[in-house]
Amino acid sequence: MNFVYHVFLFIKWVIKFTHFYAKEIFISNFRVAKLVLSRNPRFHDKIAEFRAPVSSSLQMVLLMNLVTMTPGTISLDFEESPSLLRVHFLFDDEVKDFQRKLDEYYLPFLQAVIPC
Repeated sequence: MNFVYHVFLFIKWVIKFTHFYAKEIFISNFRVAKLVLSRNPRFHDKIAEFRAPVSSSLQMVLLMNLVTMTPGTISLDFEESPSLLRVHFLFDDEVKDFQRKLDEYYLPFLQAVIPC
């Protein structure tokens, strides 16, 4: 039963995260394309730190890659103690919602896919 539960949890998070991540990439691509194609590109970039308690280096690498693959964001650095992720945002309005996305989507997905 324990194995079945973990398989179900894995499938649930893969489906949920795929939907979330596809939406994030679509919206980010649209915003970056709009910025690049505009006559007077105006953006307000920002660097921010977020707590990201991961339990392995593999989870950390996957998290940083997922953040970097989303247009408009780049993972800059990760500190193991006290588990801080430093991210550069092309649009500063994305900063305020990023910790919620980390807690609700990224970190549970990493725990389900790469249990430690």
